[in-house]
Amino acid sequence: GIWVATSNGNDGPGDATVGTPSGVPWITSVGALNDDAVFAPALVLTAPGSIEGMYESLEGGGPVTFDDTGAITGNLVAAEPLLGCEPLSNDLTGQIAFMVRGECAFVDKYNNAAAAGASALVVYNDGTAPDRIEPLVMAADDTTIPGIMIDFFDGSTIAMRLDDGEAVEVAIGPEFQISFENRTADFSSRGPNLGAPDIIKPDITAPGVEILAAGSPFTADGPDDGELFLNLQGTSMSSPHVAGVFALLHQVHHDWSPAMARSALMTTARNGLLETDGASEADPFDVGAGLVQPNKVFFPGIVYDAGALDYFAFSCGNNTPFVEPEVCDFLVEQGFPTDGSQLNYPSIGVSE
Repeated sequence: GIWVATSNGNDGPGDATVGTPSGVPWITSVGALNDDAVFAPALVLTAPGSIEGMYESLEGGGPVTFDDTGAITGNLVAAEPLLGCEPLSNDLTGQIAFMVRGECAFVDKYNNAAAAGASALVVYNDGTAPDRIEPLVMAADDTTIPGIMIDFFDGSTIAMRLDDGEAVEVAIGPEFQISFENRTADFSSRGPNLGAPDIIKPDITAPGVEILAAGSPFTADGPDDGELFLNLQGTSMSSPHVAGVFALLHQVHHDWSPAMARSALMTTARNGLLETDGASEADPFDVGAGLVQPNKVFFPGIVYDAGALDYFAFSCGNNTPFVEPEVCDFLVEQGFPTDGSQLNYPSIGVSE
């Protein structure tokens, strides 16, 4: 009888990365989505016109930040060599260095760019594996210039223009608003659900990137220099959105079961979401039924219910049964299905 919203996991973007407890059918599992706007350092291209715009990035973890320097503008120039793992052969005085990830530590790239006179560094991920597409926070201790990382697709586009000899003019600032369509967060765990293959997980998705969250300046050992408020990301940031919607829904439909509540969320969710790359459409193994729509969940029209006996019978045919074999036989005689694909669920999965 308790309505549970749980995090679907942060082991994405690979397939079949959802696990226990989020893979079970009696709790509501929530994936994470980039909302349609975040505030962060960004790469702003002002020329050439065909690729101008704002590109999402993550600032490096070095001692010099864009908060220290303020916005930096100039021409983006490809390092020679592009990997930047050895002293550069080109003079980058007053310009912004452009490199690709790989073969050496980020600190080497930073320091080789600074030695060549660059005022800042832009690195793009190399796309050599599914977890090397999105930008990450570059470790850059003992460096003297700020830097950002952008994703593989954006970086490849810019690299082609630089190869063609075009002048790429950019600005990098400490905080721009980046707007884009709702996209699946790269870290959000994906299906299929190997623990119960007929049950599609996640059930639903909600914003989970750059969420304002409470922090604490204290640790178990006493005061620390932490912050009271933080921008955090993870499915632990998205599942509370659904818990909050559950709380509102419970006030209107306090006689509903947890399954009915989840059903209302799933059948009123918004589709048409995007994969992490921002190009392909997300599928149910990425986002479940879609993005939760709080104002619509109160009027779903129809709900799919299930209770303890349904789940006991489900367990008889999936992994370790919760009840003795004779109870499983009794449930089957009473018409409860043990096949997961026959569970009265608001999504339909047939693994066979």
